[in-house]
Amino acid sequence: MENEYKGKVLEVVECMKDELINQLYMIKFDSDDLDYNGIENIQDNANLYLECINGIYQDYITGVVNKDDEIEIYYNPMGSLFYRKVGDDK
Repeated sequence: MENEYKGKVLEVVECMKDELINQLYMIKFDSDDLDYNGIENIQDNANLYLECINGIYQDYITGVVNKDDEIEIYYNPMGSLFYRKVGDDK
């Protein structure tokens, strides 16, 4: 499985936030190509990113990861994003 993002915790979270913003910019009401399914797909993607960021945040505040740890974000074909610390064999 190929990683989506790799880097230090804060860098990865910033990249994920940028991707969320890019997803939102894809919604254009004045476009002839706008359809409900497109907005639903953007919502689904945003939820995936937010759930992953929340998991990282929960681990960050409990000390499981710190800002200097290197992590990788992976997409699970079953429909989720997850992260793991680089070098963690779990």
